[in-house]
Amino acid sequence: KLLSILLALIIIATISIPVFATGNEWVMDKSQVLSKETEDYIKTLNEQTFANYKNKPQLAIVVIDYLPTEYSMDEYKLRLFNKYGVGTKEENCGMLFVLATKSRDYGFEIGNGYKKGSLLRRDLSADFVTGEIRTALSSEKWDEAIILITKHLEKIQADEEAGVYAAKEVELAKQEEEMNAALAKI
Repeated sequence: KLLSILLALIIIATISIPVFATGNEWVMDKSQVLSKETEDYIKTLNEQTFANYKNKPQLAIVVIDYLPTEYSMDEYKLRLFNKYGVGTKEENCGMLFVLATKSRDYGFEIGNGYKKGSLLRRDLSADFVTGEIRTALSSEKWDEAIILITKHLEKIQADEEAGVYAAKEVELAKQEEEMNAALAKI
């Protein structure tokens, strides 16, 4: 029986999706602050919406009470990101949001599939927490904050899928080229 369990764990580890103990492989809520509806929304987003996108993004959410004392948030989120293999192996477009409720800290990690220097990477790696999200976090409305974050990331991914970021990058490149041409005349 132990061998069967070990084999199952090895198989699960090789398919590049995060596996959490809650029964929802996209959410680990050790603080038990998320509603079933929020967890189901994240699962559906990953399995039905993101699975059909060209870059196959995946979003995992981890909610804990405190960070382990031996890690900073940056170390912890990167460790979890790599441990659970968020993002498909081929695309590496995973996103992991970690919230430590009692220590009131959060972090966001993204995979290397989001190309360095791209507008999408800048949006995803920047502090994307809006005023509305900040209010929910400061009011300890954890479930509300996570659903707001999820919907924000969903919009960013939908814009990427629709080519919004590619069009913006082309426009910025054109503007930079025009500026360089104008500077060359000076």
